[in-house]
Amino acid sequence: MTSFGSLRPLVIALSCSVWACSSATREENVIEQASTFADTAFCPAEGPITQGYHEGHDGVDIGGPLSAPIFATAAGSVTASGPAQGYGQWIRIRHDDGSMTEYGHMHTRFVEVGDHVNGGDRIALIGAEGQATGPHLHIRTYNREGDGHGIDPVDYLGARGVPLPCQAGQGGGGSTTCSGGDGATVGAINVKYRALGGCDSVLGVPRSDELTTPDTRGRYNVFDRGSIYWTPSTDAHEVHGAIRDKWSDSKWEAGHLGYPITDEFTAPDGNGRFNVFEGGSIYWTSWTGAHEVRGAIRDRWKDEGWEKGRLGYPTSDEHDVGSDRQSDFEHGSIQWIRATNETKVVMKANP
Repeated sequence: MTSFGSLRPLVIALSCSVWACSSATREENVIEQASTFADTAFCPAEGPITQGYHEGHDGVDIGGPLSAPIFATAAGSVTASGPAQGYGQWIRIRHDDGSMTEYGHMHTRFVEVGDHVNGGDRIALIGAEGQATGPHLHIRTYNREGDGHGIDPVDYLGARGVPLPCQAGQGGGGSTTCSGGDGATVGAINVKYRALGGCDSVLGVPRSDELTTPDTRGRYNVFDRGSIYWTPSTDAHEVHGAIRDKWSDSKWEAGHLGYPITDEFTAPDGNGRFNVFEGGSIYWTSWTGAHEVRGAIRDRWKDEGWEKGRLGYPTSDEHDVGSDRQSDFEHGSIQWIRATNETKVVMKANP
């Protein structure tokens, strides 16, 4: 992962009004409140067009490896999901604007009739079911549910900002470039960037185009003062400042924390800042710096009341103590005992 070390962020001294956060917010709520995509279109599958739209072929075939993900092109309700003649299996989604998308030949489906999906949600895996000579997605698009014939998906998705063929996670809504920047944002990352304020946001201007992460699972852009990371399962979230530096020290998404699943928020006591990641959290204050907390130790810290409890903020990362593990806090430590898989709190002696 390129570190872009010369692009180190500024001190995190942001008001909640800028970040739409609340001192009453707790991690569990923050994850649910993490920003959502605007109503836009998304790339249904990554791969070449192996057969285009023409008379006798009412749709487009997108070639791809077996079990590659298929994404909903936009928000809507699932009106069909199951076996279908010719397709083997299919899914139909009626979108909020009245149009409809049909997906065929998948071997695994993740949605059922009546489900509501968001644009960019993974709904199935590419297969070779039904009348197919190899793994691919057949996609049909309709201006209105009930139309007798579909319209060319290249035109349908192109009008919504997604050219075919496309990259997984690419979304409509255009792109953003900034004066003095060196790159552009597109897709879900662009939606997030615009929601944060775009060129005038705390992140500053783009310093890269959208890039693929080394594990190939995600996509990211680098900005003057931070980054935005996206995966199909985590959506797009920003990380910046001292928290981003700590995440970098932990080997980015390849480390034990994984990808960010929230933006940066203010802690409930109004003093600290934090991001939640797949494998834990990073907390920062001006007097403790940034430190990660995870696993059973994080669970115990939660039970103790997080930073508002008797332990306060973390002052160290998790580290070895003999054969056990420990994180230090302002007023004590939490130890994880390997032999018993239990945790215990050790408070500092009163001065």
